[in-house]
Amino acid sequence: MNVSEVRQKVQRTIAEAKRRSSEQRAAREVAQRDYDQFLDGVAIPVCRMILTALKAEGQPFALATPPGVVRLESTHTPESFVELVLDESGDTPAVLVRSNVRLGRRTAGTERPLARERALSSLTREDVLDAVLAEIEPLVG
Repeated sequence: MNVSEVRQKVQRTIAEAKRRSSEQRAAREVAQRDYDQFLDGVAIPVCRMILTALKAEGQPFALATPPGVVRLESTHTPESFVELVLDESGDTPAVLVRSNVRLGRRTAGTERPLARERALSSLTREDVLDAVLAEIEPLVG
């Protein structure tokens, strides 16, 4: 092995890293665009309907929509909530359903994918409704 062979391998490694980084950046941009469309067209409207139904049943909830998140939170215990967020930490971006329940001094939280192995653009209103209702059950009981 000589210096020129090592240099060629280093150059190939750098080129491959740049290519992979560029592909990942492009995939994240597409995922962010799809997620924004999902939030505006699916998740936020469904969560508004859930909020309306919760209030009609006398449940004290509010809807918060900070950038990139939709959250239903208890107005009595703001530490108790269900939210949808984009997780870009894995190989494939995914929508996560996070919930947090405050019981006295204890807080219990969960986090799970909204739909495993599915494209963001394929997520439906039923997916959101089922996931949020499953996670909100401990908050309304």
